[in-house]
Amino acid sequence: MLTSQAPDIPDAVQRILLVDDVSVTGSTMEKSRAALSRFTIQTIALKGQKADIILFPEWKGCVQWPWNVPD
Repeated sequence: MLTSQAPDIPDAVQRILLVDDVSVTGSTMEKSRAALSRFTIQTIALKGQKADIILFPEWKGCVQWPWNVPD
């Protein structure tokens, strides 16, 4: 997540793909989009809302990440 200023991105870059695992409120995407406003931004999330593309919109529950699932 960007917490201050945008990273130093070469001027030749025009488009950026922002990817997040889960987008609940969309605030991370919006903050990143604002910090990178000189670029054309496309956003993708595995699940959630408020991204340009949601890969698995039918997932309603919490994601069970493999490192958090009990044996």
